[in-house]
Amino acid sequence: MDWFFGEKHVKGLLVCLIFIALFFILTSIFVKKEKTKIWILRSILIIMYGLELTKYVLQLRLNGYISFGNLPLHLCSVPLYVFPFVVFSKKKIKDWASPTAFFLFLPALLTLIYPSNVIYPGVEWSQNNFVNPAVISFAYHTLMFVFAFYLVVSKTYKVKGKDFLKVYAVMIVFAFVAVVFNKLIPGADYFMIGMGYGMPEPFISINNINNYLYIVTMVAVGYVVIFLLFLYWIIKDIRRKNKEKAILASKVVEQEINTNKISTKKEKLENVDIVYANVDNFLDLSVFLTKVYENSEYSSIALETKELLRHKNNIFLLAYYDKKLIGVSHLYINTNEQGAKNASLKTIYVLEEYRLLGVGSLLLKADYDVLTQKECKEVVVDFNKDREDLINFYKATGFIENKYIKLVKELKI
Repeated sequence: MDWFFGEKHVKGLLVCLIFIALFFILTSIFVKKEKTKIWILRSILIIMYGLELTKYVLQLRLNGYISFGNLPLHLCSVPLYVFPFVVFSKKKIKDWASPTAFFLFLPALLTLIYPSNVIYPGVEWSQNNFVNPAVISFAYHTLMFVFAFYLVVSKTYKVKGKDFLKVYAVMIVFAFVAVVFNKLIPGADYFMIGMGYGMPEPFISINNINNYLYIVTMVAVGYVVIFLLFLYWIIKDIRRKNKEKAILASKVVEQEINTNKISTKKEKLENVDIVYANVDNFLDLSVFLTKVYENSEYSSIALETKELLRHKNNIFLLAYYDKKLIGVSHLYINTNEQGAKNASLKTIYVLEEYRLLGVGSLLLKADYDVLTQKECKEVVVDFNKDREDLINFYKATGFIENKYIKLVKELKI
């Protein structure tokens, strides 16, 4: 049995393993660019086509014809149809072809280890100056393995667990074609689901009982093998998704806990510190306003915070709770020609999770105190008439709506 780990098999396999080792060592050292990796894959594919063509030329020279059994409809002929889509097509098609291309390293490897149909007993490696079916077949399957494996090693294709479904879809199409041709051509054994040539004895026994049972068995075995090949990545993807869900769930729980802490401990918000914005804390204010008013009419205020603080007409009051800035008010003081002062309340903003806890009222009270000290007679609020909640808030503190659609409050000096 020279074809299974006999002297000839061992010699051929050793040469293939040396080539494979040298290829991966040299490419890992010298090949870094993505374009170069693609061109290496394309070169391998072109050589495979050359070997396939050489096989047919050799058959014509030796036999005078090409037998139906050697048509490119075998399992190891699939690369001739799939590999081109990996290295020449656009992304969507490439995404479908790449998982199958990767899977094909397995039949290539199995053929090199168990070359029942390709080693051709009685034909020496050196026969016809090494141009003989055995050499061509071993070279072809070696390149088939290198292409498929390099696809992943080079990160041209990143394996995903769910990709086994794409391999299922592609391989069932090829298996169907093989079944059709096996029925049309007497004695054909495409995809090894016709006569079962070279298969282990248990499979041949099933084929002797019923060919359709044999076909179903082979397809089932093939599907199990494909699933097992992708099992590592399936488990990896499941763990990654579970980890992401756990992180998301922990964030939700943390948010709920923080919310509960705030809502169940309202007395702590009585210790809110109201301070003036100044050069020391303007950075807190700038970051706060940038987040709050991004893409709004106040975005310019956020960008010019430090500059605004230099003008005494602008007054920012900041509400801190547990050393965190949770609310801001912005006043602008006007002085008319007679020297009378009034103020414009540009905004009061409280972070959503701290609303309805009295923070806005604390800021507004602090604003009144500041404006009283500045001897302002009234304060005006520009408001959005659609914000009924804000209108009610300001009205509840003594503001009245005037004909200019503004809320005005007179202050006692």
